[in-house]
Amino acid sequence: MLLRKSGDSSQPASAQKLAGTIRMFSRPSARSVASTAGNLAALLMSTDRFAEAEALARESLEIRRAKLPPDHPRIAGSLLVLGRILLRNNAAASEPLLREALTISKDKLPAEHRQVVTAQIELGHCLTSLGRFEEAEVVLLDVHITIQRAFDESDISPLPPLILERLVSLYTAWNRPSDAERYRNLQRNSIIQDGG
Repeated sequence: MLLRKSGDSSQPASAQKLAGTIRMFSRPSARSVASTAGNLAALLMSTDRFAEAEALARESLEIRRAKLPPDHPRIAGSLLVLGRILLRNNAAASEPLLREALTISKDKLPAEHRQVVTAQIELGHCLTSLGRFEEAEVVLLDVHITIQRAFDESDISPLPPLILERLVSLYTAWNRPSDAERYRNLQRNSIIQDGG
């Protein structure tokens, strides 16, 4: 756990230091520790510090599993963060986490909710990494339609670039260049419409 004693060698040094700092200034609730650990894991992932990110993401998930009902959206959020971290080097280990995150999220949140959309996009990316192109296509096209529908019903600008990027990656890996080019063109149009 994040609040293990500072000498625990199973945690990276910076995670140990963070645990000591948190302990020194407060007696945080499990909920705040889980939230902080999850947020820090996402931040560390964005700076390519994957070992530290994984330790904190596992901590967040462990706390949330102990304190919340098994189908709680915050558990899905922790699963999603950990799944995204593992996806960098171990898509097979990432897949069950992303599937569970998606199942919980779809059950508890609207289809166009950011967490549902992100879980679908990341699961599609995971399946592409595993070479399971047909499955990836079903997942990615489904979320693409969901996003389009959400944008059509609001006055929000074009599709977020990540779904288009994942579709280009899928069709490139699958050796379907005309499909990859179609989504690459949508990416270009999206950038132009956004003023980029």
